[in-house]
Amino acid sequence: MNEVKITATLACAYFHPGSALRGCLEICTPKALYVETGAVQLHGHLWVDSDVLTVPIVTLESFDQSLVEALQLPDIRSFSGRTGTCIYQSKPSILFSDADVNDLYRTHFAIGLPHEMCPTFKGKSARSFYIVTFVLKFKGTPTSQLLHVPVDIYAPSYSFKLRSPCRSPVNMFSPNADEYDKKIVPVAVRHGLEIPFEMKPRLMHGRVEVEHGLGMQRSQFTIGQHQNHLVRITLHKQTLYPGDTLLVSMDFSAATMECNSIKGFLMLEEHLCEHSLEPGKKLSAESLETITEITADMLHTNMQFTIPFNALPSIETDLVSFKYALSFEFHLASRQMFQWSTPITVATPMLPSPTHLNVPLDVYSGPVRDRTLVIV
Repeated sequence: MNEVKITATLACAYFHPGSALRGCLEICTPKALYVETGAVQLHGHLWVDSDVLTVPIVTLESFDQSLVEALQLPDIRSFSGRTGTCIYQSKPSILFSDADVNDLYRTHFAIGLPHEMCPTFKGKSARSFYIVTFVLKFKGTPTSQLLHVPVDIYAPSYSFKLRSPCRSPVNMFSPNADEYDKKIVPVAVRHGLEIPFEMKPRLMHGRVEVEHGLGMQRSQFTIGQHQNHLVRITLHKQTLYPGDTLLVSMDFSAATMECNSIKGFLMLEEHLCEHSLEPGKKLSAESLETITEITADMLHTNMQFTIPFNALPSIETDLVSFKYALSFEFHLASRQMFQWSTPITVATPMLPSPTHLNVPLDVYSGPVRDRTLVIV
């Protein structure tokens, strides 16, 4: 009894729209094989919770039926489930055609990605995922052999271009257009060189200052109630990536209320968006990190929050959005508790260098899947 091992490896752990999905397919066989046909295809799917979202209608490119039958491509619609749909399929790329395989055979492939793709995400209301499917037809076998590899697509936003069931779009030429513009509140930005607006600024609760200095940005928030001041919070980064560390400084030097302890949370929240019956509704809030600190008699302290390496970036679609936030609980000496939170943005990781096509297979960092076939 002989065994044939088929292994598929992707070059990267994630890919960006507009780039190319690259990888390698390897066949290890103890005796000679004849591969009649071999192809690879990328397909994406969207599953939704039918109680809160409606499955979008997506028109896909149709292929020649004779090509589908010749390559024995699987029915990719079955991957989406009952309340899902296929949102993307690439043209099949031919890897083998009447090829003899001996011992170890390795071939590389590349699939071009469109500039607009729905990002990969997994939530309670919806899930988006992509799969690379390899189809191999060996001589002497009645059916084709399949191998599936999951793929992560990173993108900050995507629109299915569907009209909201709850809102009508704002007509900028309507009489109410001016009222729409009035809702946009400008934010003053300081670059660290000009003279501040106030030489001795008065503590204003909720005031935000964004400073640019040496290429770094930071945000300051003043928190209090009425005439009572509690703390000034400074975020030392504006743009975060998976694996980054965010330093949060707290200044109690001007506090008029005594704070005994602070509890900080790094949250990942899932919200419904325009194409839902309840836009803006928060479906879930997951705490990724929790920090507790005793602050009695302290004037200054800080907390460090780490974005997980495997964290998805902030995602905004017209179906569902995934947002990060910092949330704090201030426990006062008067046995009161203040809650305050601010959103943060986790950007998509940097695009990998295309030169990884010239590196050996050993340094490929993407998902790996294999399958073993028995030859009688």
